[in-house]
Amino acid sequence: MTGKDQSAERQAAMENNSVKRYWVSWLADHGPFELHSPWWFSGMRASDDVPTVCAAVMAESEEAAREAIYACVDSRPAHIEFRFIEERPDDWTPFNSRFQRRDWMNWPDDDLPMSESEGGHPHV
Repeated sequence: MTGKDQSAERQAAMENNSVKRYWVSWLADHGPFELHSPWWFSGMRASDDVPTVCAAVMAESEEAAREAIYACVDSRPAHIEFRFIEERPDDWTPFNSRFQRRDWMNWPDDDLPMSESEGGHPHV
C-alpha cells in the first residue's frame, strides 16, 4: 500500500471515528525509515548507542500502530524492538517543549503553530 493509499485509508477511518492516537517508541536499528507523522530521536540505548525514536501515530488499534512503524522502514525487518505503544486520549497532542512541531509533520491538529526552530525530516 502506498503512502497516499495509507493516508486516504487513515482519513476515512478518522471520519468514522475508528482511529485512535498512539505514542510509540522503538529502537531504530534497522536502517532508514520514512514516517510523516510526528517523530523525534529521543536518545540512545546506553549499551550500544542504538537510537531510540518516539512517534505519534494514528491507527485503529495497537497492532495497526505497530504495523505503521514496520511499514515506514525502508527494508522491512523481521522484528522491531518496541519500547512502548500507548493509546492516548482523543484530544492528545504529541507537541510540547521537548517534542516540537515541524513543518513536515502530519497530525490532525493542523491549526497548532509550528516550532520556530528548524529541524528534522521525515526520512532518515
